[in-house]
Amino acid sequence: MFEIGAFETMAGKAKIFGILGPGENSSNPEVGLSAAPTTLRFQVGEPVEQLHSQACCCRLRLHMWAEETVWGAEPVVVAVLNGVRLAGLARSGDAHTPPGTAESGRWLECTLGQEEVAHGGNELVLSVEGAVGGLRLDAVQLHVAYQAAAKL
Repeated sequence: MFEIGAFETMAGKAKIFGILGPGENSSNPEVGLSAAPTTLRFQVGEPVEQLHSQACCCRLRLHMWAEETVWGAEPVVVAVLNGVRLAGLARSGDAHTPPGTAESGRWLECTLGQEEVAHGGNELVLSVEGAVGGLRLDAVQLHVAYQAAAKL
């Protein structure tokens, strides 16, 4: 018998871990991003070596809101995980704009290597290069996609 979440039961599936930010205790969980660093801390309870031997992909995803003029300025979001600047942080998917608003939401994501995520405590520091303002973060996720089970 396997427990829920065991690698054998997760084959071909994904886990999404939500990482809460500094606004987690307020009614508005959004965090404004600027050139000043914003630090988020999170825990990974599963051994990272095991995750990377069994998982096909670990990705970090950030969801942000801004007016189209801000997106048009091509803001550069810098993400540093456990002291290492993450390479390849790029837009994922299309922007979505709720009716009646001038803002749109977008996902940024990158693939993480085994050495970038630690078992236990992790620290993610986010900032924006340049003088771009008006960018708000409302979700940070760690996605772990497990390989399909081998066919016998």
